[in-house]
Amino acid sequence: MDRTRLASLAGTLLLATLTLGGCGAQRRPLPAQPAPPPPVQSSALELGRAGVGENDAPVPRHGTAYSDQSDGVSFIASAVPGAGAVDAVVLGNLALLGTPSTDAGVHKKLSDQIRSSFPAIAEVRVTSDPATIQRLRLVRQQIIHQRSVAPLLPELANLSRAMQPVQ
Repeated sequence: MDRTRLASLAGTLLLATLTLGGCGAQRRPLPAQPAPPPPVQSSALELGRAGVGENDAPVPRHGTAYSDQSDGVSFIASAVPGAGAVDAVVLGNLALLGTPSTDAGVHKKLSDQIRSSFPAIAEVRVTSDPATIQRLRLVRQQIIHQRSVAPLLPELANLSRAMQPVQ
């Protein structure tokens, strides 16, 4: 009995040692996380509050489908002759474009080029109003610095209403 007890105790001790120390996964420190983007003020949608200048080019952003597609649309649209530097925000099948050109023919060319290059985009709205373009830039900056587009949906709806669809 003494021998069985000793064997049982030794077996339990061996099992506990292996379970807690030797056979368990080794704990390694997690890789360093990148620093989060700077916080964006909730009132940054007011004109002049986000620090985006009137002549600032679109800032490329990687990581969200909204900003990546907006970068592509902006790049393609800026290549249209006469369009100038085009700011773009894409949400689903809607593209909102801001261009310094007031020519309706250029607006039509922009719409046709975007629709042919991006078949998923069903509606293109274009503006040349400087105040609306500034609001569009501010929303774009918000999208770049946030992971969620949900807080920006009311402003995007207002921008969409302020712009004319191009047929």
